[in-house]
Amino acid sequence: MMSCASGLFLSALFSHSVTAAESSVQPPRPADVMMNEEAGRGGLLIVTVRTESGDEWPLVMDTGCAKTGFDPSLVPKLGPSNATETFWNFGVGHEGALYAPPKLYLGGVLLQTSGTNVGTYDCGGISAFVGRPIMGILGIDVLKNYCVQLDFNARRIRFLDDEHKGDWGKAFSLNEMSDGCFYMEANLAHVAGRGTLIDTGSLHDGWLRPDIFDTWTNLSKPPHSGQSRYPKGVLGGETYPELDLERLDENTLSSGDLHTGYNGIGIQFLSLHLVTFDFPERTMYLKRTMETSGYTSAVRFLKSLKENGRLPGWSKDDGMLPRQTLLHFHYPDSAAFEAHKVGDSLFIYHYVIVRASEGSEWKLQKAWRTDGSTNQEYSVP
Repeated sequence: MMSCASGLFLSALFSHSVTAAESSVQPPRPADVMMNEEAGRGGLLIVTVRTESGDEWPLVMDTGCAKTGFDPSLVPKLGPSNATETFWNFGVGHEGALYAPPKLYLGGVLLQTSGTNVGTYDCGGISAFVGRPIMGILGIDVLKNYCVQLDFNARRIRFLDDEHKGDWGKAFSLNEMSDGCFYMEANLAHVAGRGTLIDTGSLHDGWLRPDIFDTWTNLSKPPHSGQSRYPKGVLGGETYPELDLERLDENTLSSGDLHTGYNGIGIQFLSLHLVTFDFPERTMYLKRTMETSGYTSAVRFLKSLKENGRLPGWSKDDGMLPRQTLLHFHYPDSAAFEAHKVGDSLFIYHYVIVRASEGSEWKLQKAWRTDGSTNQEYSVP
């Protein structure tokens, strides 16, 4: 969540005015937008907006961020600051300047906003992760005015007329938080407790509050209690294997970050579905399109090789930049990744992994590194 609250870094803030739900007239809707290839496949969801002056700014589309914001490098184009505010990122707060909202266009249509100001977020870490400049975050203050559909199969973002609903799948009621973001009552652990923030700015399947995570994994149960470990997620009667659910750090719970009081669902989980956010009607629809992406287990396999000093080209002490890009995933039996090493700007490391079938063990099939002109192939253990 970007609180902004955020998962990696992304994925709680501020006032909002009259929403589209309070108006009888829907705002003009942008045309379909092509989804970036890496979105939901180990990457963030990115859209490029245009300003009045014709500048193009790539922004992360983040339902877990209450306020749209921009990298400090754009401050000269935002005009004078009108206030400051505390911004949160998983329990860590910092003071940021506020500015009047600039006019932003997507597909030639002026985007509506329910916010009275925008913030500034240092996007250097996001840019390094993505591998290209990212200029800000498109938050819920804009997105809540629309019915937005994420079609990960067709790689399309659609802004829909919510009065003519299609086969959108199972409906989940959304509740609005005091900062304008949305949560649902259920959680992926299928355990009674706090609700779940909907956060497209989180790279993970999701996260759980410590007490719920411990219950879900039975870590809080005494030995021989008769209860087995529960490794799958459950939501709306659907069962989800291979979920990557993070345990929220207890230290974040005592902060002023509103979002740490909730569990979370991120873009990796959402990508298993056709997702429709009917924000004006406070409803999310999920239509299951994949049983499991397999991405989570593939990434865990690569990380385990590195942690055990068995990843060719790496020692277990080498730092890995948070960018293991999924170049290809042929469900369910093969995947290709590239990785970047801290302090090594010259080489890109490539890995192909395979498995016999869904649920079986991954194996490293091929490994090499390249500097753009030459390849060095590694022997595979």
